[in-house]
Amino acid sequence: MTLNPHQLAGHVGNLDFWLAEVAHAHAVIDGYELRFRSMEEASKQYVAANGTREFLLNADDFDESYQNVTRQRRLPKLALHEARRRLTDATYHFLLRLHKSHFIDEPQLRRHLDHLRINLDPLDLRSPNQSA
Repeated sequence: MTLNPHQLAGHVGNLDFWLAEVAHAHAVIDGYELRFRSMEEASKQYVAANGTREFLLNADDFDESYQNVTRQRRLPKLALHEARRRLTDATYHFLLRLHKSHFIDEPQLRRHLDHLRINLDPLDLRSPNQSA
């Protein structure tokens, strides 16, 4: 999304909030596996203690309308990895744009990226007229 400078400035006014949201989203994604295992274990314990069964909506016979509880479905690791990568890339490019538009200076850019554990590519700091 392309923002006009005045719109970009508005986001700078809430930058700490948005970066905290990114950090929280990273924590949610990174903690998914542990939370899922904890949820799955608690569910297994409940099923074992209570003899829980699941109702089958499409069963032809009432006697066959219940089955043993199926395993919880987890998000694929690739989907989690991709979500984290896309969030990180978007955050990186947003912060880089703020820097190149002179809304934040280089030390601020580095501090924000370091806080989020995002690596800065030094080539991204070059101005367009600098050669390799």
